[in-house]
Amino acid sequence: MSSRRVSGLLQPGRSSWSWRGLVLLLLCVSMSTLPGRSQQQAASDVSDASGSGSGEPIPVCTCNPQGVAEPTTPVCNATGYCQCMAPYTGKQCMECNPNYIFLQSQECVRAGSHFFPFGGEDIVTSIISVPLEQPTPFPFGVNGYSTLHISLLGFVATAAGDPFADGNELVNAIAPFYIIGTATSTGRLYYRFHTSGAVLAQVNATLNSSHSVGAAMVDGFEPLYALVITWTTIRRTSSNSSMMVPPGNTFQLVLTTDGCRSFAIVNYMNGSTAVSQGDTVRITVRQDGEVPWERMASGVAGDYTEVIPLNGLCTMATGERVCRSETAKLAAISPPTDTACPLSSQHAELDLSFSLLQLFSSMCYTNVFAGNLVCCYDSASGSLISDGAMGSFVTSSHPLRQAEVFNNTEWSLRSTCCQAGFCGLFYDKRPAIDSSARLFEQQQQQQGAGEPAAESVALLSVQLRSAQATGDPHFITMDGQNFTFNGLGDYLLVAAYSPGSNTTVMVHIRTVLVPDSSATRVSAVGVAYIAGTAAGQRLAVLEVRLGGAAPLSVFKETENITANLSASSSASSDPVFVTPYMAVQYRDDRVDVTSVSGPVITVRRHITSVFSFLTVQTTLSRVFTNNTRGLLGNMNENTLDDFTSENGTVFTLDLSGMEYYQSVGQSWRVEEMYSLLRAPYSYNSSHVPVFAEDLDLNSLPGVRGACGDSVSCLFDSIQANDTSVGVVTLNTQAVLMEQRSIEANIPPVISASSSPVNLDLGNNVAVQFNVTDPDGGGGAAPQVSLTHTGTFTTTPVILGTAPVYTVQLQINVSMTTVPSITITATDNAGANATFRPLLVFCPCEYGQTCRPLAQGQDSSGQDRGIIAQCNCNNSYTGPYCERDRDGCATALSTCPPSEECVDVPAPGFGSTCQITSVTSAVPATTAPVVTESTSSNIVAWLVPTIIVGVLLIGFFGIFIFVTYKKQGTVTYHVADNDGDIERKKKNKGEVVPLSVINPSYESATVPRERNGTDSASCPQSPQNGAATAHTADTADENHDTYVNDAAVKDEADYHERAVDVQQSADVAKLVSAPSETNATATATPAKKDYPVIYL
Repeated sequence: MSSRRVSGLLQPGRSSWSWRGLVLLLLCVSMSTLPGRSQQQAASDVSDASGSGSGEPIPVCTCNPQGVAEPTTPVCNATGYCQCMAPYTGKQCMECNPNYIFLQSQECVRAGSHFFPFGGEDIVTSIISVPLEQPTPFPFGVNGYSTLHISLLGFVATAAGDPFADGNELVNAIAPFYIIGTATSTGRLYYRFHTSGAVLAQVNATLNSSHSVGAAMVDGFEPLYALVITWTTIRRTSSNSSMMVPPGNTFQLVLTTDGCRSFAIVNYMNGSTAVSQGDTVRITVRQDGEVPWERMASGVAGDYTEVIPLNGLCTMATGERVCRSETAKLAAISPPTDTACPLSSQHAELDLSFSLLQLFSSMCYTNVFAGNLVCCYDSASGSLISDGAMGSFVTSSHPLRQAEVFNNTEWSLRSTCCQAGFCGLFYDKRPAIDSSARLFEQQQQQQGAGEPAAESVALLSVQLRSAQATGDPHFITMDGQNFTFNGLGDYLLVAAYSPGSNTTVMVHIRTVLVPDSSATRVSAVGVAYIAGTAAGQRLAVLEVRLGGAAPLSVFKETENITANLSASSSASSDPVFVTPYMAVQYRDDRVDVTSVSGPVITVRRHITSVFSFLTVQTTLSRVFTNNTRGLLGNMNENTLDDFTSENGTVFTLDLSGMEYYQSVGQSWRVEEMYSLLRAPYSYNSSHVPVFAEDLDLNSLPGVRGACGDSVSCLFDSIQANDTSVGVVTLNTQAVLMEQRSIEANIPPVISASSSPVNLDLGNNVAVQFNVTDPDGGGGAAPQVSLTHTGTFTTTPVILGTAPVYTVQLQINVSMTTVPSITITATDNAGANATFRPLLVFCPCEYGQTCRPLAQGQDSSGQDRGIIAQCNCNNSYTGPYCERDRDGCATALSTCPPSEECVDVPAPGFGSTCQITSVTSAVPATTAPVVTESTSSNIVAWLVPTIIVGVLLIGFFGIFIFVTYKKQGTVTYHVADNDGDIERKKKNKGEVVPLSVINPSYESATVPRERNGTDSASCPQSPQNGAATAHTADTADENHDTYVNDAAVKDEADYHERAVDVQQSADVAKLVSAPSETNATATATPAKKDYPVIYL
C-alpha cells in the first residue's frame, strides 16, 4: 500500500479516522476474504472413488474452480486438460476466450461492449516492433510510419525504447495509460489488424458518436485499416505504486486511418481500470517534439471512451487531405517493361502510336492501344518531365478508352496532390517515368563493364525508323536506302513481325498507270493485322483508296466506314478504334492507321496540277529489327541487304533500274487471290516501265532549278512533264529524311542524386551533376544552362567541364519565395534534357535543424523547392527557432510550493527551482503585521451546561473540548502605520480581505500554491485579483493530490516531495487577496502552535 493510502486512513493531528480511510480499509478486508479455496485444497478433497463401477480411478485435474462445472471434483479430458466451461479455457481453466479478461480472482470477465474484438498471441516482451504490412503507412505527425512499437508499459511509439525518456523528445508516441518510472509490468497485451468487416464499421460508429471530435473532422472518413491493441490486467511490478489497482488496468487503443486523417480510440473498462477506481489516468500524445494533446481522464462510473485526432499530416490544406485519402485507395502498379515514353516531344509527335491528350492544356501523350503511359513534355524545351506537377506517370485507366474515369481520378488526383506539394504520394502509386534516354546510358554502362549488351524491349520501343513510298513510286527503305520501282499491280510494301506478340502487320500497295502517261502512282493501300506470321489468320483488314465520294475512302473488309470516320475527323481528334487491333485517325487528306503491336501506316493524298497520288509512310520501332521483309527491306541498320528478293537473295545496291525491277521488285508482287485490296486488280504483264537511266534528266526546261540533283524529283517532273509533280516528291522525301534524323537522335542525359538538396541558412552547398550524350552528339559536348527562382546569396552559376558540373548554392536570409533551379542540356541536334533538383531550404537559426519532409512531400505546388518547418530543440522556440524557450512554461517544470521556477537561458534548456524569500516580494511600504490568537470562548458554552445540570457536566465538558477544536474562532490583531492596534475576530477558515487591513497596500508577485494538477507551479500573476485562504484541512487535501501527481516519476523523489509538502503546511504562504488594489500581505503566526490561516 502506498504512502498516500496510509495518509488517507488516519490524517496526522486528527482524533478520528477519515471517511476515506474507512473505505480503503473495508476494500482491503474484502479482497483478503474472497470466496473459494485454493487449487491445492480442491484437489486434496477429491476421493479415490471409482466412477461408473468400472474400478478405474476418476482422473482428477488441478483446475480453476470457477472455470469448471464441478469445482470440488474437477475431471480431466482425454488430453489431461480440465473440462472448462465457457468462457474459460486452457489446461487448468486459467485462461479466457477472446474478448474476456482474466482477473486476479481467477475470474473471466467480458470486456465492455465498446471494446473492439481482441485476443490472439500474448506479447511477453517489454516492447515489440509491429510491421503494419499495409500499403499505406500510419500517419502520425508529419510522417507516415510502416512500423510501430508497442510496449507492455502502456504506450505505442514510432521508435524502439521509452519515448518519454530523456533524449527521445522527437519520438512520436501515444500513451493511453503510461506506467511511469518502471522498467517492467505484468499483464497481457494483444494486437490485431483489421482491413475489412465489422471492426471498420465499429470504427466509424465510434468516431461518429464521439463528443471528443467534431462531425467535420470525421466527415467522409473511410478507414483503410485498424490496429487494435489491448492491454489487460496491467500492473506495475513495484508494490507501493499508486497506479497498482487490485484487478489490474485494462484498456485498449485503436489506431485507424483513411490514408490522411488518423485517429486514436482509447477504451477503458468499468471495474478493471484505474479510471473506474477513482484514480487519475494520464492520456498523452507526443507529436514531432510537441505535446499537442494531453488529458487527465478522471475516474468515472462506467465504461469510458476517448477519441484523439492524430491528423498531423492533414493540417496543412484540404488538398493534402484529399490527396492522402484518395491515393491510399489506389492499388499500386509497376511501370511496364515493354514500352517507354518517346524520347522528346518531337519524338512523341512523330510517333503516331502515341496520341496527344486533347483535353488538357499540356503537352502530354498516351500510347494509343496500351494506354498505360502518360508522357508529358516541357513546352519550351521539349524534354520529358519526370517529376512535379506535370510529370509523366504510369496509369491504370486508359486515357482514351476510359477518358472520363481517367480525367476524374488519376489526372485530377495528380493535380490535387501536386498543388498541395505532395506529388510523391501520387507517384508512389502511379510511378513517375524517367527519361527514356537514361536507358541508353544504362546500356552503355553495362557495355563498359563488360556485361551483355542486350537491349530491353522498352529501349527498342522508343527508337523509331520510318520508310516511304511516294511519287512515281520512289522508295526509302527502313534503313534509309533510296531507289525507284515502277511496277504495275499489287506489291508487298512491308511485313513486320513482332516476336513478343507473335503477330504480323502486313501492308500492300496498288500501283496504277497515270492517265495518258507511262508513269505509275500508288492508288490504294491495304493493311492487315495477322495472327502469327504473314501466312497466318487475318484478324483485321483495312483499305485506304484514293478517290470516291471523299478524297480518301476507308473500308473495313468490304464495309465503307469513311462517313463514320469523317464525322469525328479534325486535326485534334483522337483515334477511332475500328477493330480490336487497329485504330484510325482520319482527315480529308491523311489517314493514320495504328496497330496494337505498334506499327503505324500513314497514307497521305497529294494533289498536283496533273494528277493525284498517295504517299505511304511506315513507322516501326526497333522492336521489329531483323523481322521485316518486302520492298522496304530488312530493318537492321544495314542498307547493304535492303535489295533482298522474296526468296531471300541479296543483291548489291548498284543494280540498274531494270535489274532491280526484274530481280527484286517483281518478286514482291502479290497475286490477286492473296491481295489485301479489292478489285479491280491492276496488274498487266505486258507493262514495261520507264527507268531513270533511259531518260534525259535535263530535257524539261527549269527542271534542274526546281529539283537540283534529286533523281526522284527530276524523274517525276519529266514523266509528268510538270515540275510541280517532282517538287511534291522532293518535299515529301525531305520531310521523311528530317523525321529520320530526329528519330535517330538521342537527347542528352543529366544524372544526379535523387535525394533532396538541403540548404541550411548560411551554408554553401554544391550540387553536382553529370551531363552525357548517349549517341555522341557528333563529338561536341551538350551545352548546359541554368535558370532559377528565389533570392540566393550569389547568383547560381554552373562550374566545371563535361561531363561533370557543379552549381554552388547559398542562402543567408529567410525567403518567402520558394527557391528552385532548372538545369538544361542541349545537344548539337537541338534535343534537350532538364534537371530540377528538389531544394529544401531550412531557415532555422542558432544551428537548429528542420523537420524531415512528410511522406510524399516533394514540391511546393508547381515548384521543386520547399521551405521546411523548423524543429527546435528544448532550448529554442518560434517559427525559425529564434527565441529562447521558457522552461517554466512546460508541463515538466514542477517546483514545490515553497520554491520558484526559473528558466535556464538558451543554449541550456529546462528550468530550475529556487527557494523563494518570504520578504522578497514585500514592497518598500511597511505592510501591516497580522498576529492572531485563539480564544476558548468557554463562557458561551458554559451557560447551557449550567441550565442542564451538574450530572451532565462531564459529558458536556468533552463535547465542549471537541467543539473547541473544530469550530473555534480566531482572534487577530492589526497594527497600522501609526502603531494603533485593533483586536478582531473571525471564524476559522474565513477569508480576511486585506483591503480591510490596509487598503493602500501595494501588490506583489508571489509564488502560486500548487493546485494538484500537472501544470507548472512557477510564479504567475494573480488572475482577476482573486485568491483563496487555505486552512489546515485544505493543506491536507493539497498534500493528498500532490503525491498522486504523475509527474513524480521516481519513488525516492516521491517520498521526499511528500514530506516537503507536509512540512510546508506549518509555514505561512504569500498569496493574493481579493481587493480592488490586489493587495498582498505577509502572514506570520503569532504563536508557533496555532493553526495556520493562509491569507
